[in-house]
Amino acid sequence: MRNFGNIQYLNKPTEELAQALTAERERLLSLSLKAVAYLGSPSLLAVLGLQLIQNGRLDITPVLIAVIVIILLFWGALIFPKSPYQLRAVLVPGSVFVLAIIDLHTGGYVGNGRLALLSFSIATFILLGIRAGLLTILLNTAVLIYYGTIISSGALTPINQEVFVTGRDWITIVIRAANMFGIVGFATYTLIRSAENALQRQRALTEILKQEREILEARIADRTKTLQIAVDLGTTLTTILDQNQLILEVVELVKATFNYYHVHIYLLDETGQNLVMKGGTGEAGRAMLVGGHKIAVGKGLVGKAAQTRKPVLVPDVSQSSEWLPNPLLPETKSELAVPVIAGDELLGVLDIQNNLVNSLDEEDAEVIEAVANQIGIALKNAQLYQKVQQQVEYETAVNRIGQKIQLAPDPNLVLQVTTRELGQALKTNRVEVRLKTAVLAPKTAKPEDNNQ
Repeated sequence: MRNFGNIQYLNKPTEELAQALTAERERLLSLSLKAVAYLGSPSLLAVLGLQLIQNGRLDITPVLIAVIVIILLFWGALIFPKSPYQLRAVLVPGSVFVLAIIDLHTGGYVGNGRLALLSFSIATFILLGIRAGLLTILLNTAVLIYYGTIISSGALTPINQEVFVTGRDWITIVIRAANMFGIVGFATYTLIRSAENALQRQRALTEILKQEREILEARIADRTKTLQIAVDLGTTLTTILDQNQLILEVVELVKATFNYYHVHIYLLDETGQNLVMKGGTGEAGRAMLVGGHKIAVGKGLVGKAAQTRKPVLVPDVSQSSEWLPNPLLPETKSELAVPVIAGDELLGVLDIQNNLVNSLDEEDAEVIEAVANQIGIALKNAQLYQKVQQQVEYETAVNRIGQKIQLAPDPNLVLQVTTRELGQALKTNRVEVRLKTAVLAPKTAKPEDNNQ
């Protein structure tokens, strides 16, 4: 099972993750634009209408002008959603910054300017990223220092004189505001990074789950395909009724189908004590076949499979004390021996060898066991067919010889036909027929015959 805690790419936003973050910021930007445009427009119209009703005229102030421009810009961003994201995203924090400057210009430090600057930084962090947000903290501090300097020097007099802070109090306010900007900015930065990391982790876990699902689906599909191949292979084998041809087809088909290093098959001899190799792939198989290679039941992996009547799987033969190395197969690294059984009768063992460590596993054992069962059925069918054929040939030969004997005109020809036909039927060059000589008494004439 994978260890999700060791994902190396969690702190490296991938292209897909960056797109996801951009999409989330796009969604937040769209909501902000719609909120200001949809809610700000009726509010602005209400203010203008109230001024007309109360004063009979419009009192055009800098704040009102700024609000009108901002709302128009927001409507423009909504009307042209395909415009660059950065351009549209600047509208939200930029509008807040403009309102903050107007408030500082008219109300000094005691107004809502500092709060607006704080909102400006937070909006920038969210919509434009961490770097832009850090720059706004420096910009806000510079703005407060600037206004404190020009107001304290008399270069600028706030409209609301009673709310202006005199003396050196503005320096304390700037320091406090800068600290507040830093704390809130750091908190916002931390929240954004945490959200990004959480999103990255979620994306990573989702991707891993997707990969795991794809691997599982691929394994299921591969397993289904393998089992279907095994069934098709068994179906093909059951159509072969000649045992020698069947054995040759078995080893070659299994090797070619599953791409194994070597395949050979052993059949149990008449004594039930030895497994005699009857077929193998490649030059090694032919050499072992010529040499009459055999293994005693209970010896080695093949003998153990015959003795226990269960598959014997060794993923790494170097770790098995029961493995018998074969100099003709020097690249063998893993081995699987599966008994070939038909009903309750042990017929032999199908042996699979591969040239990679751990390249044979339980799935191979299950599939090869299914193939071995099909081989057992095919072998029994071939043996039964061979017996039937022998019986038919025997009865045919007996009938043919009997018919020819009946057609022979004299005893000498009977013996000649018998020896010739038996020689052909038994495939031998010498047939002897020995007859026991009987002593026959001479015939005597009957009295009535003498009287004639």
